[in-house]
This record gives sequence, C-alpha cells and structure tokens, in this order.
Amino acid sequence: MKRRGVRAVVLGEDDAHLRFARYALLRLGFNKREMRLLETPKGKGAGDQHVRTTYATEVQAHRSKASSQAVALLVLIDADTYTIDHRHQQLDQELRQDGLKTRSEKEAVIIWTPKRNIETWIMYLADRKVNEEDDYKPQAEMLDSRVRRKSAERFAELIQDESQRKPDTPDSMRRGIEESRRIPETR
Repeated sequence: MKRRGVRAVVLGEDDAHLRFARYALLRLGFNKREMRLLETPKGKGAGDQHVRTTYATEVQAHRSKASSQAVALLVLIDADTYTIDHRHQQLDQELRQDGLKTRSEKEAVIIWTPKRNIETWIMYLADRKVNEEDDYKPQAEMLDSRVRRKSAERFAELIQDESQRKPDTPDSMRRGIEESRRIPETR
C-alpha cells in the first residue's frame, strides 16, 4: 500500500502513544515529514482527558481538509479499565457537544484503543504473554527502545497481512487493525 503523500495527524495520550504511532505509520509507508504528532501538555491533567477534549477540534480540522487532500487522523486512547466501546462513545459525545456529527464509516479517522493500555500491545508484540486486564506499563518501560520500535512495526505488519495474526491476538488489537482499514492510500 502506498501512503506517500498522505498526511497524518496523530493525537495520543503520551509519548509512548506518539512513538508507537510514528513507527507504525512509517512502516505503513507514511513519510515522516507528512506526520504531525500532537504533543500532550505536561502537567495539564490526564492524557485521556487531553485526547477527549482535543478530539472534536482535530476532527473538524481533518474534515475541512479531507475533501481536497489525502489526510488521516489517528487517535490513540487507552481503554484503561473501561470498554473500547465506552471510549468510542466518549469521543462521539465530544463531537456531539461541539455540534459535530459522529464519524462516518468512510472517514479516515482511525481510533486505536489498547486495553488496558498501549503497553499491553507493546508487550504482546514483543512476544510476551498478556491479558487485557493487567497493567504492563512497568515491564514495557524496561524494554529497550529498539524492542518498542519493533513492536510498532510488527503491528503495522499485522495491519498489512491478516495471515500473520494469531488466535491469541488481544481483542483491542484486532479492533485497532480493523480501524486501520480507514487509513487512505495515495490519491
């Protein structure tokens, strides 16, 4: 899949989200110069709150460009102890509060919602046994940065090739892969 020429905006909770998304998008063929990673303000509250409160603004900006440009908005928000559907409903509510329509099936607004957190995905992709209830943040933080990068690249490979998926792939990751079908190719 060609993705050069597609601009991507990434909205995530923290640096771990942004790095994971960047490495995955690079593997998917995006150009690093055509990615904009939205930094989460330090010391300004929870990362998930920042994603929720910024989401509607970024969707509106995305929609204003989508008719004339190949653009994607990638949102990463941990499910934490909630369900993935609950997080998606929260984001839908943010749109409605701003008088915007919720995402349509055709929109290139992709939401990756790791359960419990992004570290669950990183550990799984680094060939560790995981479940979606335990918090793997301490273990994942001890991983070498190359392993974390390889995990993100492996996620991109799962997006591109369904045959690589295993039966024990976490449900939230399967949903993230499905969401990734919204990523546009070059026009």
